[in-house]
Order: sequence, then C-alpha cells, then structure tokens
Amino acid sequence: ESGDMARVFRIFRIFRILQLEDFVTAFSKLDNVFRASKDVLKATGLMALIIWIGGGALFFIFEQNNPNWRQCDPSIPLVSNGTDSPGCFDFASTAECNAYYPGMCDQKVFVNMPNSLYLTA
Repeated sequence: ESGDMARVFRIFRIFRILQLEDFVTAFSKLDNVFRASKDVLKATGLMALIIWIGGGALFFIFEQNNPNWRQCDPSIPLVSNGTDSPGCFDFASTAECNAYYPGMCDQKVFVNMPNSLYLTA
C-alpha cells in the first residue's frame, strides 16, 4: 500500500521536474482540435487505407512475375545470349523458370498480398 502511494508521488515529482503543467493548456487545445475534426480524420484514414490496399493489390497483380524481382541459382545464366538453354529472365513467370530449372528460381517480393502491402507502405 505505502509503496503504491510512494510511486504516485514519484510520478508527480517527474511531472514537476519536467514542468509538464505548462503544457496542460496546449494538450487541452490539441484535444479540442482532435474532437472537432474526428470525423474528418476517420474519413481520411479510411481513404488512406483504401488507397494503400488498392495500390498493394495493383502492385501484386502487375509485379507478380516481373523477372527483375526473380533470383536464380548462379549456375543459371541471366539471359540466354543465343545459347540453347534459356536464362533466368527469359521466362514469363517464376513458376515456368522452376519448371525448367527445378528449385533453382526464387522470387521473394510481390509473391502475396501481405508482402505487397508491406512493400507499398
């Protein structure tokens, strides 16, 4: 019991040292502004969320099989250069690359929606 009371007084001492009572009016005005524009902030947040998810979805759709995001084993050439074996960037998708070179092609970005949302944040 007495330890809790001492802790409360220590917190008040910290407020006194930091002189936070000077900012009470500023925090009060900031709270008034927040309450007055609460609906606008909600609408803005919703629009930002919609744009973020829409942008992430578009990036996922259009960048999903971009060869610039693909990584292949060092033994695979990047492009065919007139040889018989195709290069890493010659395939339309990472799945096609893995079908020709089993397990040697990898893509770590824009492979699913959470990854796309993280990269567009």
